[in-house]
Amino acid sequence: MSSRDRAWNLPKLIALSYRAHTNKVLGNFREQMHGLLGWKAPAANMPMIKSIFEAVVNLAKQTFQLPHFAAVIVKQRRRRFAVNRLEAERLDRIRNPSKYLGK
Repeated sequence: MSSRDRAWNLPKLIALSYRAHTNKVLGNFREQMHGLLGWKAPAANMPMIKSIFEAVVNLAKQTFQLPHFAAVIVKQRRRRFAVNRLEAERLDRIRNPSKYLGK
């Protein structure tokens, strides 16, 4: 390669060299800032984002199921109260048969 060819290609070589050096410096700067500020690559944050999303979805499900659970609890209490009343009458019939002679 002659000196004249090198002279024509020199600006291209300088630009390539400058660009490579700038990218290297900026890349190091970004890495340092990410390290200092606690930033992570998006792929590293995906499990955390996924777990937050799942928690929000589960909370929404539980919120919509709350009236159903309240109704189930009320039904169970009513049923238990009725069974207790019948059981109390049954035990009373066993203990005091003279009270229930006509029935």
